[in-house]
Amino acid sequence: MKKIDTGFPLIHFYEGVLSSEDCKEIKNFIVDAKNIQENDESKMPWETSDTINLYSEFKNLNILNIIRNHRKILTKLISESFNEVLYPHFTDLVLWKTGRKMGTHIDNGDMHPQGSDLNKMFQPRHYSAVVYINDDYEGGNTLIFNEERNKVLYKSKPKEGAVLLFTSDGRCPHGVSQVIGTRVTLPTWFTKDINFKDNL
Repeated sequence: MKKIDTGFPLIHFYEGVLSSEDCKEIKNFIVDAKNIQENDESKMPWETSDTINLYSEFKNLNILNIIRNHRKILTKLISESFNEVLYPHFTDLVLWKTGRKMGTHIDNGDMHPQGSDLNKMFQPRHYSAVVYINDDYEGGNTLIFNEERNKVLYKSKPKEGAVLLFTSDGRCPHGVSQVIGTRVTLPTWFTKDINFKDNL
């Protein structure tokens, strides 16, 4: 594992967090499970069932064990990076098809109306981790903006097996540039509150 200096204390980048073999196995699994020929660029992956629900009757124990073992390493890494005791809150496996992108947002709830159930569901997220499962595509960069959202502070170019860590709140608004090809990510959100620790 190798740390790459981002120049920002709230943004960390590490290469080699997940092995190439594990990345290839995860990518092949989700590509086989989803029809990459069908694509609606106007919708996000979670609106078109292009995510894998790891929490509900997930039957591929090999993939699940890879992800569970990875989360243990990631939990230690993000806790040390931000000098806080953190717990995994939710992990997703996401397939981004050609043409998809994501506008600027924060991960702990600003994409949903204040007081809504979705907003409340995202509020326990304190830190975000994006693992890049593959890098054999164009675009799909994670762009982290200043708090005013008018300037890119950091551009994270995907690299197989690398992870980008940052705060889930308004200090790190971010988005994803348009993908050309097939992008697979394994995001995990972390909480400071053990009451919101998940059971994956």
